[in-house]
Amino acid sequence: MRHIFFPNCLRCIALFLLVMISCKKENSLPGTAAITIVNTVVGCEKLVTNFKGTEPIDYYLARILDYNSCNYRNLFTSYSGKQRLALYNYPDTTDKSKPLFDMTLNLPVGSIYSLFLTGTVSTPDMLLLKETLPYYGQLDSLMGIRFVNLSPGSAALSVNLVGKSNGSETATISFKSITDFKKYAVGVNINDYTFEFRDAVSGTLIADYTTSYVNDPGIEYPNPWLFRNFTLALIGKPGGTGADAQKVLLITH
Repeated sequence: MRHIFFPNCLRCIALFLLVMISCKKENSLPGTAAITIVNTVVGCEKLVTNFKGTEPIDYYLARILDYNSCNYRNLFTSYSGKQRLALYNYPDTTDKSKPLFDMTLNLPVGSIYSLFLTGTVSTPDMLLLKETLPYYGQLDSLMGIRFVNLSPGSAALSVNLVGKSNGSETATISFKSITDFKKYAVGVNINDYTFEFRDAVSGTLIADYTTSYVNDPGIEYPNPWLFRNFTLALIGKPGGTGADAQKVLLITH
């Protein structure tokens, strides 16, 4: 009995381990990329995503990207490799509708991208960036901010901190141009920053943006700026009013 029991027992253990390894392989998900998609298309209140291109939209997978907005819905982390993407101007989302954007993305596993959708409904445009986001150590009370011009028809811009000379942060940004990230201090002794976007030639103020809670001590909740990277985007169109007016959008990364 002893000679029969132990070989059978070993065979059972080996079979169990083989099944467990097979299950682990089947349950392992392939790596993915991350892409942030932002709607700044003038005149387009909502864009609907379709990662199947022009095939019928799976509405349980689709997302609505609001104009002048960036939140958790703008971040996609389920795709990689050659990826078809169509975006529809809501409510034109039937199988006979023509997408406002139709593209094929190349998203290597582990990569990070930002896709800024801009232009107008009649002349859509876009800016796709492969990101290398700065890292800030635990001893560095810093954040990173960069600036991008997503305002179709606008002249070159400059950006300055309030009270400083024009162009103190960047001297000129043409349409679809973007700066590198610049480090800014964060902490209880730091006042909030106000960034002014101006016409690079005339110096006329176009729009501004003021941060909130840069000096948050982070006791009850983490400081929303610390160790993070952001893009400040000028959107809208020159002379626009209401939703189309030029303004600054904060984009988180």
